Amino acid sequence: MRALLLAAVLLAPARAGLPEFGDTIPISQMAEIPVPAVAAQAVLPLRGLLSVWSQDCSPACGLPSALVKNDPADLDLPLPEKPGEFRSVRLRREVLVAGKTLQVQADFYALCPARPGAPSPQGSRSPLPQGTPDCPGRYFSVQVELSGAAAALCTASLNTADFSPFPVIACGAPGSTVPGGQTSSSPERDGAPAGGKRLGVTLHRTPLP
Repeated sequence: MRALLLAAVLLAPARAGLPEFGDTIPISQMAEIPVPAVAAQAVLPLRGLLSVWSQDCSPACGLPSALVKNDPADLDLPLPEKPGEFRSVRLRREVLVAGKTLQVQADFYALCPARPGAPSPQGSRSPLPQGTPDCPGRYFSVQVELSGAAAALCTASLNTADFSPFPVIACGAPGSTVPGGQTSSSPERDGAPAGGKRLGVTLHRTPLP
């Protein structure tokens, strides 16, 4: 009986293309074994510059003077893929101004409208896709907040062409601790206290001279 079983095993046809236990698989065949692909999340690179400035408004507001110039920003913003989703990335900087810290926080958003089929913002001339079949009408927003030596909040909603490769926006406010920045009972000039100074930040693409 044992001899008959052994003969049956030896005479059984091998299964074509399938390695048996204990077989050695050649390297050439191992390279052909498919590996499941993991889809990478789409991202939008944001490459730009940040400059912090003060503006003397005594007696009239002049041109801003740079405190920090052309600080590089290098971010990757994930892109939403379904209606109602959004993704964001944050940039933070701190600058010492007249003994007090000016805190700069910029948040960059990519948003997919909750209403399916929402039209794309008009005026986009960028070759980058404005949306996908699952997320038509994708748009972008930037929010800049100043705190500490000055307080301000500035926002903008942008299409792809205005947002990429980096949004351009300025945000400023009267500086509470900059010499000459104290408020005055005199009428304001261009939104700054008379005899005072503004502090602000500009996000830009082209380096300042």
